[in-house]
Amino acid sequence: MTTKPSRKPWHEVVQLRDDLKTGELSLAVFAADLYDVVMQKGRRPVYENPAEFFALTYPTYSLRGLVKDVCLRLAGKSDKAYRKLSVNYGGGKTHTLITLRHLVHDPTALPDLPAVREFEAPKARVAALCFDKIDLEKGVETPGPMGLSGRSGIRGALSLFSLRGWMASDSSTPRVRTKNATPRRPNR
Repeated sequence: MTTKPSRKPWHEVVQLRDDLKTGELSLAVFAADLYDVVMQKGRRPVYENPAEFFALTYPTYSLRGLVKDVCLRLAGKSDKAYRKLSVNYGGGKTHTLITLRHLVHDPTALPDLPAVREFEAPKARVAALCFDKIDLEKGVETPGPMGLSGRSGIRGALSLFSLRGWMASDSSTPRVRTKNATPRRPNR
């Protein structure tokens, strides 16, 4: 006869946050939005601020594997260039993309936390096209690697970085300087 290992009840292992205990926790905190993180508008500080995000993020086995694969690829140590995220609603797709964005956007500014230390993330330029935010008539506001934001139409949004000429061999200076952040439409 085998005996089950004794396990402690969850309330003896986990410490609840004060806002959860008091009922003041806003459900909006859990509504992750990649666009808000990329734009850094302050709408969702829990996701936008890497220190807050990683303090509340537990890297699961699957998340660890995917992040390690992407970091190896970005560092030129892997030729596995394609990853398909295929999980149901609530499966962690957006959380994974936010994790990757924070890890590679500015690795030197990441908090000193166990959830961050285990990854060796190279600095990389990040482009995120959040198709749920593109308005066919108004376009979409998009940040560029040089810190400028601009509004672009649907066609421009899809080729925003090449139109603006922001991709340079050294990331400190753009190849083409523009007078304003909104690119002109190419002549047909």
